[in-house]
Amino acid sequence: MCAMRWTLKEYLNRHGLTAYQLAKASGLSVNTIYPLARGEAQRVSLDTLQTVLDTLDKLTGQRVNVTDVLEREVEEHEFSDGVPDDLRERIGRFERGEVKLIPWEQVKAEQRAKRGL
Repeated sequence: MCAMRWTLKEYLNRHGLTAYQLAKASGLSVNTIYPLARGEAQRVSLDTLQTVLDTLDKLTGQRVNVTDVLEREVEEHEFSDGVPDDLRERIGRFERGEVKLIPWEQVKAEQRAKRGL
């Protein structure tokens, strides 16, 4: 699973801007902008996000995208290639010869035998 992380503060710092300047220029309250800049906001409306991006466009003179102020963060238990830890471990055990693959038909036959079918 991935989490989202605000990178607005870093973006503002790179462009010599403050959260207060963004709030004033956007017309949004500091109570809205400050949690975004601190990375504390868990939810934001699309309208608010659009206002932030549009205002940053004007303040920087550059096109600002969502990925400039938000990023997906890979959690520790997930690999960057998307393979979960538990599956990677099982693959490793197979590659080391610790487990073997059994044909699906054999698995089904063993299950039927256990049930007396």
